[in-house]
Amino acid sequence: IKYLKRSYSPNDNSFEEKFMHARLEYIYKSEDKAFEIFNELSKTSLPGKIKNKGALVILDNYDREKIFDGYVVTVNSDYGFIKCSQYKENIYVHKSCMSDSETWDLLKPNDPVKISIWFTFRGPRVKTMALG
Repeated sequence: IKYLKRSYSPNDNSFEEKFMHARLEYIYKSEDKAFEIFNELSKTSLPGKIKNKGALVILDNYDREKIFDGYVVTVNSDYGFIKCSQYKENIYVHKSCMSDSETWDLLKPNDPVKISIWFTFRGPRVKTMALG
């Protein structure tokens, strides 16, 4: 992580390096520091298509998508937020993360879920979600 910090300065255009730094801070070190960096990235003049593109899912020790336990905090017709015990901030989820749209329509607060997490320039996002 310390080498990524040195690979850019606050006002330069090294967006990928900042993104990697924020991701690693989130996973291994400081969620607060990660959100500072993600907040800076979200304010850049990059197109929304780039800022919202998901990448680099969190992997387990066997290089598979790591599955986290969580529960629904809020849900509406298109998106919601999930609370995961490993992280203090709620994680954004879009309904397209579920393979079955009918199940999405039945979700309600406090429903247990299993999620995988990846990242956009705006921060962590749910990649896949299933009822837990």
